[in-house]
Amino acid sequence: MGRMNLVKWAVLAVVGVLCVSALAWHSQAAAGEGDRLKGGAPGGQLVPLVTPVPVPGGPNFNSQSAMAFKPKEPGTQWAYRDSWLYNPGPAEAYYVAPVSLPHGATVNKLVVFFWDNVPSSLDIQASLLRCSYWYSWCETMAEVSSSGTDTGSRWVEDSTIDFPVVNNQTYWYVSEVLLPSSPESWLFNLEAIRVDYGWDAELPMVLRGH
Repeated sequence: MGRMNLVKWAVLAVVGVLCVSALAWHSQAAAGEGDRLKGGAPGGQLVPLVTPVPVPGGPNFNSQSAMAFKPKEPGTQWAYRDSWLYNPGPAEAYYVAPVSLPHGATVNKLVVFFWDNVPSSLDIQASLLRCSYWYSWCETMAEVSSSGTDTGSRWVEDSTIDFPVVNNQTYWYVSEVLLPSSPESWLFNLEAIRVDYGWDAELPMVLRGH
């Protein structure tokens, strides 16, 4: 009987040690997630994860990841900081990505999410363009630029839209971004682009893409 008790207590002790180790590891992992580096901030600065307030707009949205953008000109360099685009080349460069919008919709707003951590006159510039099937040039519908500097994510919008009604019969649509040279990945980043649109009249759900 005494030997059985000894074995039982030994097993309980081992289980207790394993439970304490698991709890300690879980706490450490949770702390690391809460203070995770957002893409490698300068100097190893920890950027706490927060849930930002959504940028108002709509009622419908077309979202573009920065990973959809590719260089406009051959030979242009590009790279990603996690999911954010930056330009590691020696000079500013243009990047483009196609936009798919429903025919007949009315564009209400262009919203650009970015990271500009350089206290200079250099800014990120972004435009929404429509391009004719028949010509090589495009028309600007909306455009924005970053300004100032901040070690955090920001956004800028343009709600003054030229040629707001989408006409897929005659035009195709594209987003264009000008990124300054960013020898370090955390200087200039394109995070995402959002195009807000609505309808002038209530349409059947199937035509609204629902």
